[in-house]
Amino acid sequence: MSMTQSLQSFKSRNYRLFFGGQSLSMIGSFMTETTCAWLVYSQTESVALLGLIGFLSQVPNLIVSPLAGIWIEQFNRRNILITAQFIMMILSLTLAILALTGTISIWQIICASVLQGLLSSIETPTRYAFMMDIIEKKEDITNATALHSSLLSGSRIIAPAIAGIVIANLSPGHCFLIDGISYIAIISALLTIKFNQPKIFLQEHQNNILNNLKEGFTYAYDFFPIRSILLLIALLSFLGMPYLRIMPVFAIQVLQGDSTTLGFLTGASGLGAFCGGIYLSYQTNLVRLGKIIAFAPAIFGTALITFSLSRSFWFSLMIVPIIGCSYILEVV
Repeated sequence: MSMTQSLQSFKSRNYRLFFGGQSLSMIGSFMTETTCAWLVYSQTESVALLGLIGFLSQVPNLIVSPLAGIWIEQFNRRNILITAQFIMMILSLTLAILALTGTISIWQIICASVLQGLLSSIETPTRYAFMMDIIEKKEDITNATALHSSLLSGSRIIAPAIAGIVIANLSPGHCFLIDGISYIAIISALLTIKFNQPKIFLQEHQNNILNNLKEGFTYAYDFFPIRSILLLIALLSFLGMPYLRIMPVFAIQVLQGDSTTLGFLTGASGLGAFCGGIYLSYQTNLVRLGKIIAFAPAIFGTALITFSLSRSFWFSLMIVPIIGCSYILEVV
């Protein structure tokens, strides 16, 4: 695949605007994620509370996202995205004011994390559906999705490192402020995009959300390959990925580091995920993909155990990308 083919989605003006706005917004969002984790642990030194906030921010995705995937078909997706982004901007700016004035508390971070998770569970499926609307050539949809996945991974590389440096040299409040301002980019892009609005379907079967959900779950359960992959992803996500949530503990207690240490470790995980995504984008052989699915969990587990035994920052910095890469190779 040539470089021109790998970037063919950028021929679309709408996608260029959307990608540019999202790139700034996602960096800000991941900065806030890192900052919240740092604030919680630095103020409480409670691993349990750190895990609880991580759980509360993610559980809406499990419950709301399947419902949102059906619900968004009946409304204007651009309006949903603009509304969600605007509320998240206000939320980040509120956290910035609280942090900069020294009045922020743990319960406020918890409430913000829950609300952020709820909004994300609606915004994420809407975002992917909206991409399908604005791509001018339907044959570019796969490429657009791959580029968007690379954007997510790339943001995870840059954002934590920036957050760590900003916290160390300025304050956590400045991270929230940068995040709040970054939403202007995606909101402006959404307002600028010009396209033919898709028809809103209101058929009776689409209003029956429970039946649609039942059909989806039944298909996934009855089809053995999908069922096996979903179970494997669930296992890895439940037992393995929490290492990112307790990364502040490892950075402070084990490596005797600070916010910059946390930023670079989290960014290294994103670097591994980015490399894994790039590697997968060039794979077309189903047999090889099957082997990747088989070996990736073993690599993930081995790297995770090795990381837990590490007491050196530089050694940890070499192991963490392997964890991120092997996870992406499995779930993507």
